[in-house]
Amino acid sequence: MKIPTDREILDDIYTRYYNEFKSFNKDGNNSRLSKVYVPIDVDAIAAKFGVDGDVIFGRLYYYFNNKYGYTNSNGSKVPFFQLELGPTGKKDRHCVNFPLMASVLAGLIDESKDRFIRWQAVLREHLTFLNNLLLTISIAALGFIINFLGGPSVDQLSACKKLLFTGGFLFLLVSMTGGLITALSRLQDFRLTTQKIRNERSSTSTGLAELQDLMVLYGKVTWRSFYVQVGSLLIGVLSLAIAFMWIHSSVFF
Repeated sequence: MKIPTDREILDDIYTRYYNEFKSFNKDGNNSRLSKVYVPIDVDAIAAKFGVDGDVIFGRLYYYFNNKYGYTNSNGSKVPFFQLELGPTGKKDRHCVNFPLMASVLAGLIDESKDRFIRWQAVLREHLTFLNNLLLTISIAALGFIINFLGGPSVDQLSACKKLLFTGGFLFLLVSMTGGLITALSRLQDFRLTTQKIRNERSSTSTGLAELQDLMVLYGKVTWRSFYVQVGSLLIGVLSLAIAFMWIHSSVFF
């Protein structure tokens, strides 16, 4: 059974009770005593996540109160969640401090975005490193093949061995091309991202949708060309390995 996260619980409460929160009228009749503290149905929220009601109640009363409730400078406490609110005979039960809850939820959403951005940065760094590494391997292997095929011993190779060398050469050439396309596509993607951020900061909405579409397109081109780079390099290296083992079979076998 999946345990609901803090964000999932608070997001559900916010979605369920926002309209009720904003409909409070200070000068009119209301179904609750306070605008800030909104009564919630703990069992209904628990049913949404398929857990016992005491699980949600415990999170709100023991965990959220301790973590997000605070004390003012004058010593008055501002609880996140209250069991009861109001005079005897007219009490609201299980009340959540809605503005405080909305602030906590916004912070959790920002925290999630920050983690996503950090992992995106790590992914970009690894992609750049691998792209450069594979490009270096491809160029070095191509130089070796060109030097080998230009030597006198190539005339002594059988047709099958020449085919393996030629195939390896072509696949390495494809790998190098894929690596260059990956690098150029990422560079263009970064340029578009910078332009999008500049437009957002200047409150210019013109062309944002087109920029986003282009960023998605270049992102797809980057990953597909990277997969081509990796796949063709593996095939090229395998072809060359088979050829060399065949040529020097007396050493290997």
